[in-house]
Amino acid sequence: DGAHPRGDPARRGNPDGRLKAGLDADYRAANATLTFLAAGMKGHVLQRDGVPVDARAAAQLRDAGLAVIDRVTKKAAAELDRLLHARIAGFEERLWWTLALAAVIALLAVTLAGWIGRGISRSLAAMSTTMTALAGSNLDIAIPGLGRRDEVGAMAKAVQVFKDNAIENRRLVE
Repeated sequence: DGAHPRGDPARRGNPDGRLKAGLDADYRAANATLTFLAAGMKGHVLQRDGVPVDARAAAQLRDAGLAVIDRVTKKAAAELDRLLHARIAGFEERLWWTLALAAVIALLAVTLAGWIGRGISRSLAAMSTTMTALAGSNLDIAIPGLGRRDEVGAMAKAVQVFKDNAIENRRLVE
């Protein structure tokens, strides 16, 4: 009937149908020749319509059948080779797209990590500068990061406690 379901194994690797279309005529010819040979064999004598076929005619039939089989084999091999190369090209294209996507994701990850690291190092550098100033008795310096809700904010609160204690000690000494 010519209709093939999508799951047909003959179609799965050959969605455009070129392999089957290219082989149909030769397959029918080979099938007819082989059917004739099989039906004509009666007791090792090839017959056509009940009349024995001479050796020369039998050899011609055999050669014709072998030629058809050879054509089918060559067409199938060429088409399978084409399909293999098409599939490899598809895999290579998907591989390059996947590698490009992975490179973009890696670049974004490195950029994000650098941005986060730079933010943390700037906060810690500012905290270090503030702590050095407090150690040098500069109690008028503002503590950076007091409003933050992360580890830097916790450090800022601890430094604020040291600053408040230093201010109280200075007040008591004076």
